[in-house]
Amino acid sequence: STFHVNYPDGAWGIIFRQGDDNYNPKSSSKYVRAVRGKKISSFANLIINNNETLTDINTGLMWQRNPTEIEMTWQKALEYSEKLSISGYNDWRLPTIKELRSIADYAQIDKSINEGFFYGLLSAFYWSSTTYHALIDSAWGVNFGSGFVYYRTKSSQYLVRVVRGGQSQSLDHLIIKSPKQASKWHTGNKMLIKWWTPPYISENVSIFISYEGGKIDTYIPIANSISNDGEFEWTVTQLTSLNCMIKITPVSESEYGAKQGLFSIFKITSPIVNLSDVINCLRLISGYPELLYNDRPFLGDNLGLQDVIFLFQKISEIK
Repeated sequence: STFHVNYPDGAWGIIFRQGDDNYNPKSSSKYVRAVRGKKISSFANLIINNNETLTDINTGLMWQRNPTEIEMTWQKALEYSEKLSISGYNDWRLPTIKELRSIADYAQIDKSINEGFFYGLLSAFYWSSTTYHALIDSAWGVNFGSGFVYYRTKSSQYLVRVVRGGQSQSLDHLIIKSPKQASKWHTGNKMLIKWWTPPYISENVSIFISYEGGKIDTYIPIANSISNDGEFEWTVTQLTSLNCMIKITPVSESEYGAKQGLFSIFKITSPIVNLSDVINCLRLISGYPELLYNDRPFLGDNLGLQDVIFLFQKISEIK
């Protein structure tokens, strides 16, 4: 349903035979696959953490805002991403093509990314970590100048924008099944934490949560040395954060543990909505570039900006 902003008589589509996209005249005949549910619109889901990072609460991913302008091959891009340390995080990686595509903004003219949130060379091609299955010496990427998704040979040199979040799954480690990445919770909810354990790990586990996106030394215990039976029910606490990450580790073999995030916890403290909060919320939804979001618990009895965002999201879900 998305038309091409530079060519209003054309609309975007995807070629599922290989996965790239293109736009065609609206008068041409193409196949249709319908969808139902809430329409994804605007960039209210992008929350600025600081000058270096932002969080997409719809995907549970934290993005680098200001990437290097040095071009590199695909292999160098993989290695470069994993060595980065930004804003106290050292688990950055090259995004998959699905993740990279999620930040494309097809409503922009001359660039397909929102410059109120992202810096750097905006109208350029960026690597993803996804290899093109038909040509293994090529990998997918996004040209944020045009919005096109296509593949390039891995020996070519292009730009890199890193991401973090999700779960690196391995069969010799625990795997967290719940909470899901990008899930949204309310204080007081009963969260059923679920995990899978390799059969040779039978010892007790401990569960921790970080409200600061998994920074080192920010995890606090939810449960210490509990039975490793794959489930634990936790009542969500009164802290509020859009950058939550959970960690589960065997008591004496923490190297076989797992981390999962990012997910959100909201706290509604009062039925009273301050006008200033509503104004800030509208600025945030419209991509107002000078509004910084402070991801910290709120003080006082009135509604905070996080709560207003939560209410707007709930209102938008009403049929």
